[in-house]
Amino acid sequence: AIVMMKSRRRWTLLGGLLIVGWIVVLYRWTPSERMCSLPQLSGPEKTQALGRMEALFRWLSEEESYRDKQKGAMEGRRLPDAKGREIIFITGNFYDYWKAGTVASLHQRYPAAPIVVGGGLGRASSKRSWELGGEGFEMRDFLLQQGLPAESIVLITGTKNTGDNVHMMLQYIKVVLKRDTKDLNNVPVSVIIVDEGHLLRRIRATVEEADPSLDLYTMPSSHSLLDFARRHNGDLSIASYYLVGELKRLQQYSVPGSQFVYAHALAHRGAEQYEGSGGAKGPEALKADADHLAQAYSWDLLHKMVSHQATFFKCIAPVLPR
Repeated sequence: AIVMMKSRRRWTLLGGLLIVGWIVVLYRWTPSERMCSLPQLSGPEKTQALGRMEALFRWLSEEESYRDKQKGAMEGRRLPDAKGREIIFITGNFYDYWKAGTVASLHQRYPAAPIVVGGGLGRASSKRSWELGGEGFEMRDFLLQQGLPAESIVLITGTKNTGDNVHMMLQYIKVVLKRDTKDLNNVPVSVIIVDEGHLLRRIRATVEEADPSLDLYTMPSSHSLLDFARRHNGDLSIASYYLVGELKRLQQYSVPGSQFVYAHALAHRGAEQYEGSGGAKGPEALKADADHLAQAYSWDLLHKMVSHQATFFKCIAPVLPR
């Protein structure tokens, strides 16, 4: 009887180990589609969410101020005349691949303009950026692949955030550009900010707060909500996450305190004219659209996935074309 009990215990233990082993194997080999199961809408709910996302994207990308919908992306944006005092400014992030083509188009229009590229390393930096030593180095590679001359690219490295990149860009203007173009000292410096559309409002506010004397322009590398969503395999839940998150950052960085970056009025300029879904207008409509999207697409759930590095790179991060 004792021998049989010991034998049963061994088999029970062995069976338990086998079950645990199969769980580990199944977890490791779970298809990414199951691991990356994200909230999705359909029917009228999706249509309503799309309307809110379109409105929020337009406002964040400053489209209403500068873009004529009857024209192309380049012609529809207000841009400076070439006077020899232009700078094309890029702050590095995981959308750099798509910015390169936009910068190449601008370079044709402003061949003498230095292309100031800022970018350090962070949790969301690509493997290639880590290998090269910074996002700025990877962005330079993308620009060189577009045929841009290396001598036109000015690298800013070792920075930690957008504010650092802006500060170093302003130092470049003060020390280099104004020194080399003394005959144009009475001509204001024009800075053309290039980034994904939904990031432009925050970057512009950061630059304007640091130096109100600059003549600022913005140029998006994504010209529509669906264009932006394609960076993330067309997933609208991820697009919604970043739109709502960007609005949260605008608010967070405009509150006096340790994280203050710019005045609230700069970051929220034009909020009174915001046109939300259903004809609603103003700051209340802006907040209502963001709150609706955060609930519809489970913003908190996606934020947890973004905070976990494995799920971020597997499920959330932009996907480069192959």
